[in-house]
Amino acid sequence: MSLLRFDPAGALVPVPNGDATGNGASGEISPSCLRAQIEQLDPVRHRLTNHCGERVRAGFDRPERLLIEYEALRERSELGRVFRVANRLHDHLDAVGVIGTPECMLAPDALMRACCEPYHNELSRSARGSKPRMYFASSGIDNDAVEGLLRRLNQEFAANESDHHGPEDRYAIIPIDLYEGDRSGSAATDVFLRHGVDQVARSLGEADARWLTKLIVPVLHERSGLSKIAGEIDCSERFVTPCESTAGASRSDQLNTSAMMGGPFGVYSAATLLPAAFLGLDCIQFLLGASAMNDHFIQSPLEENMVLQYVGLQRLLATRRGLRDRMLVYWNPSLGGVSRWHQEWMSQVLDPTVRSSTRLQHGAAWAESLAAETVGNQVACNQSANNQSTVNQLVITQLIVESVRTDPIEMTRAEISSSSELAITPPGDHASAGNHAPPMSATESTQSGSSKKKKKAPGPGVPVIPDLMQSAISRSRVALRSGGVPAIELILPEVNTHLLGQLFQFWWLCSAVEREGDTGVRAASVHNTAV
Repeated sequence: MSLLRFDPAGALVPVPNGDATGNGASGEISPSCLRAQIEQLDPVRHRLTNHCGERVRAGFDRPERLLIEYEALRERSELGRVFRVANRLHDHLDAVGVIGTPECMLAPDALMRACCEPYHNELSRSARGSKPRMYFASSGIDNDAVEGLLRRLNQEFAANESDHHGPEDRYAIIPIDLYEGDRSGSAATDVFLRHGVDQVARSLGEADARWLTKLIVPVLHERSGLSKIAGEIDCSERFVTPCESTAGASRSDQLNTSAMMGGPFGVYSAATLLPAAFLGLDCIQFLLGASAMNDHFIQSPLEENMVLQYVGLQRLLATRRGLRDRMLVYWNPSLGGVSRWHQEWMSQVLDPTVRSSTRLQHGAAWAESLAAETVGNQVACNQSANNQSTVNQLVITQLIVESVRTDPIEMTRAEISSSSELAITPPGDHASAGNHAPPMSATESTQSGSSKKKKKAPGPGVPVIPDLMQSAISRSRVALRSGGVPAIELILPEVNTHLLGQLFQFWWLCSAVEREGDTGVRAASVHNTAV
């Protein structure tokens, strides 16, 4: 499996019209300057390794520990139990409702949106490969949210007037409560769960005794208030995570301790793995991807280490150019859940003075506007006697996917040229994107991925929809570079669970290095006690 790629070239650019920060003649960050910064961060990498120096230290090695435990214990391991529950119920239900606090929903929702069909829940059971529909609800105090999910889950049962109900009429509920200190969230989930249990029991009728204990699968911390109702039901499977003491801690620290027992926001816990397994996603590859990023972080040389490069760049941009605020730009709607996970994690770990945002883009206008505004502000700042004019302080990170999963849709040049914003970059013009490699053509991108589905290559010279995105990305690169707006790129060869595991672990390790290196990350938030 290939690694995601990190491209810092868009951040190694000079500030046009001189430097308004007083930190250098041009504000340029050279490769040699970046190398020196990475060398200063290398001791941090060693502090994040175990005593043998061969692996990341305890906590960050959660993916490896799950895999090792599964290899040794199989069905008795946590991962083995996840597979057992999902495989046993797979053919006996048609929907799953996942309920809990908003943070608990982030990772499983992100995996579903990224890896399943865009309209998975709208497909027929056969088109879904008998995988269940899946719904996430994060508020037990919103009457409409509670009633809406319960009504949707019960829809097929209500439409079937027969006394004999099949898999299409059954559904499961996964209640999640990972935060020991979040009593209000636990209480709201309890309210939601009790109404859900009553409805499931009524829908099962005489089969209640056989199915109810199997169709409620809690994921709880060991002192969860939901343990009572789980005991009343006598759930045949429940996943319990240990808690660290949070007595006297603030609510923020409680959330960042008790919930981190399975990685940030429970990303490597049953809270994420169980819904993913129900959907038929490859949980093994997800954990292997996270493990591969750990290996890359520990073993790769400094000049190739993506984690140290990213943190080093953020530090240099903050100290030399005064750029601290961050924006994650993503181009694929399927990565909206992943980007939201990143946004919420950054809000937990970044210093309150550092602002972080996330944007879905579909053209180059945003970059051209930002570049023009930046250049104008730089000129005004240079002309100001006291250099107090406002200058954009954004560092852009672009999340780019190279390969599409489905056959590229052909278009006519008339359709594409109808909008100047979406016009395809003519052949040979890609070199204008600075130091970046030219975008991949749709044919190249479909051949580079490892998707199991063989894609049909378009005819020679025929423009396709992926060309529109590549053109917009190229034009954005040029605009940002001309305006001196630093733009880092994270490039996924394709979207699959292995690469998503790498990406989640990349962000977790980056926040850990920033915390250890004191680059604007809250000290109590990042460490190995994950939500």
